[in-house]
Amino acid sequence: MNKLFYKTYAKEWLEALPLGNGRLGAMVYGEPFEGRIQMNEESVVYGGPIDRINPDAAKHFQKIRSLIKDGKIEEAEELSVYALSGTPQSQRPFQTLGEFSYRIRHGEGEISDYRRELDLESGIVTVSFKQDGITYGMQAFISLEEDVLAVEFSADKPGCISMSGLLTRGRYYNCAGSAAEDAIYIDGDLGKGGSEFRVQAKACTQGGSIRTIGEHLVIQNADQAVVYVNGVTTYPLREKKVTDCGGYLRRQLSGLTLEGFEEIRENHIRRHSEMFGRSVLVIEDGTVEPGRPSAEEGLAWSLGPEQMSAEHEEHLRPLAALEQLPTDERLRRIAEGGTDHGMAALYYAYGRYLLMSCSQPGGLPANLQGGWCEKLEPIWDSKYTININTQMNYWPAEICNLSECHMPLFDHLERMLENGKRTASEMYGCRGFTAHHNTDVWADTAPQDLAIPASYWVMGGAWLATHIWKHYRYTMDQDFLERMYPLLYECVQFYADFLMEDGEELVICPSVSPENTYIMENGRTGRLCMSSTMDTAILRDILIQFLESERVLGRQSELGEQAMGILERLPGFGVGRHGQLMEWREDYEEWEIGHRHFSHLYPIFPSNQINAYENPKLLEAGKKALERRMEHGGGHTGWSCAWLINLYARFGDGDSAVKYIHDLLGKLTAPNLFDMHPPLDRIPGIPWVFQIDGNLGGACGIAQMLLQSHLDEIFLLPALPSSWKKGSVKGLCAEGGFEADIFWEEGKLKEAVLYSKKGGRAVIRCSEKILVRIDEKTEGGFGKNAAFCRGQEAVSKDGKNAAFCGEASAASKDRKDVPAVLDEKGRYVWETRAGGVYRIEAVLNM
Repeated sequence: MNKLFYKTYAKEWLEALPLGNGRLGAMVYGEPFEGRIQMNEESVVYGGPIDRINPDAAKHFQKIRSLIKDGKIEEAEELSVYALSGTPQSQRPFQTLGEFSYRIRHGEGEISDYRRELDLESGIVTVSFKQDGITYGMQAFISLEEDVLAVEFSADKPGCISMSGLLTRGRYYNCAGSAAEDAIYIDGDLGKGGSEFRVQAKACTQGGSIRTIGEHLVIQNADQAVVYVNGVTTYPLREKKVTDCGGYLRRQLSGLTLEGFEEIRENHIRRHSEMFGRSVLVIEDGTVEPGRPSAEEGLAWSLGPEQMSAEHEEHLRPLAALEQLPTDERLRRIAEGGTDHGMAALYYAYGRYLLMSCSQPGGLPANLQGGWCEKLEPIWDSKYTININTQMNYWPAEICNLSECHMPLFDHLERMLENGKRTASEMYGCRGFTAHHNTDVWADTAPQDLAIPASYWVMGGAWLATHIWKHYRYTMDQDFLERMYPLLYECVQFYADFLMEDGEELVICPSVSPENTYIMENGRTGRLCMSSTMDTAILRDILIQFLESERVLGRQSELGEQAMGILERLPGFGVGRHGQLMEWREDYEEWEIGHRHFSHLYPIFPSNQINAYENPKLLEAGKKALERRMEHGGGHTGWSCAWLINLYARFGDGDSAVKYIHDLLGKLTAPNLFDMHPPLDRIPGIPWVFQIDGNLGGACGIAQMLLQSHLDEIFLLPALPSSWKKGSVKGLCAEGGFEADIFWEEGKLKEAVLYSKKGGRAVIRCSEKILVRIDEKTEGGFGKNAAFCRGQEAVSKDGKNAAFCGEASAASKDRKDVPAVLDEKGRYVWETRAGGVYRIEAVLNM
């Protein structure tokens, strides 16, 4: 049941339910008759673009390097604060767009049967309750096609909708009032050089009347009311530009009617559910509960309602037990030590829902809070922090079957290119492109803040650029790789110029291990260094990916030859005195052993440089490094805990991964399932803060437990927890252009279906012996039966059809065995054809 639901109303923002279509976001909360819908628009930032490159950087840069090389770290850090910091030190903050609040006139009777829910499959928030014998209802959604928030108010007795609506934005707007007889607005500007904005709300009713009085929208005695709300800005760097906010909204909203509401709603559900339904996870406890189909019964789910018997219809009933508890009660149970495997599946679904709600093609990327921000001055500006957080936002995009949601990140990288080339040239005297640890909607690339462990770090753009190769590997889209090749080239060009010799090695200087601090031999602390483990690993990735891109595209450049030479001279990974993977080039002790960042474990995840097959000793050192972190309190922020889940998945340790899923849910999750960053002892004034990276990174971690493909193989159930006895997952994607549905029972693979989108060699690793068969009916494309009823029809109203309709492949008799061979690593290998569907069956006695 992919729903969040509650029996009490949301008093606070962190209890509100989120809606989004990529550009617009909304948080729905408030009392039954006095509601609030706080809104965001992706480009609402204070101020415009500014040149923040420190004019004194170039003249002091070499001195800073010399001080670091000579071990004079404190002097180097002091000079870096003066000479390398941005001027001004900070980029532009993301802000709330505004709020639509409403009041409904009502009686004095007691409210009963209150329920509010977010249906992840339809993308609709609903609220219902009773008073004085009248059932009131509200539903809200943000349409991707119409690009508007739509809110319907209803009652089961005629003439009972009398209400007022108001648009506000604190004190930070210029004008407000009537836009028409049925519409109100607010508008303003976002500071010097910033965009203009406007928010408008229009009402439509069945029965009753509508009028505006002052800045209020007033509805009286209606049977039904629909309010359409939208906000736009004149932000110029987006594909879809608006120059006249008022004219745009008048034209758009004038065409929206009460009669058209149902069509808008149905179109929204169709488009949303198609995307959401591509991947569904179900985790069972190994028994068949009332309302839950067994794997064998799943065949009927795939056949469609017209072919299902009454017995199968019975299984469509809502689940008993835990899934019938309100979401906040389930979280409370987990916090108290209870087990609830279904919440892991819900968290996976919610992560996918959030990504598709805050990152859509043609728009801006997901920021620190995705796209939902209630404040005008949010903590950390709610922009793009690119020393882990933005990257983590996009970890699930490919594996979780939301590849198009990745595209705003690449669009933004292209916007960053020219600024990054200026930053490289004017700060460091280098060719190519670089960015530091933050960027904003204006594609700023200069250092952010005066934070020595973070600000003077030249790897942010490179880490973002590694996503280019990841997207290519999942999609095998050469046109995309061709498009992004210039950025890869400029990225490598920067390091070819920037690297410094230190003995036989080429090093990055200055370097940091993001946000961490070490203890020097003299007992003092330091942050700047030469080539931290993470920096070396990111550089190695981008060099290899650049060379692979040239190979795929048939290019041969002088820079490619230079990149190969650099690779041979990069520092190796070291093992320290505790048997741990070293975080720095020297075996320093950490000032904070339980630090929230696991930067030195980047080579394990999200990279694949250290793995069990190629360098098992380094993998063990990585495990030791993680053990030390955890023994001293690491993983204490939501996003850090999400990184843990991914790391333990890479270690093949599903039981540890599931422990941290429970920690994430029980300790670091708000009532509305938003991921939380708790206060930091060493940074005063930081409260509990919502950050979306934990939600999205956590969803990726759950997927990584069930499928991994980073080593040119598809590993089925690589880190399945012993407690997840039975379950299924539909629509996980793998590198090489593959997609998989997986079923397991008694903690072991039962069957899987592999879809080959591009053809090519399939390499399967799993713990069981398998037989592989191909469905002959799928030649030229995915057949309906064998392909698990792809698309919207695969999602039933309660969400379980999608997870079990894979059994449809059993209905086809037109199969033949595939001559899969075992290679020297014990993997099953065969050649696939584009559009082919391959059924993988575990065989107990073979």
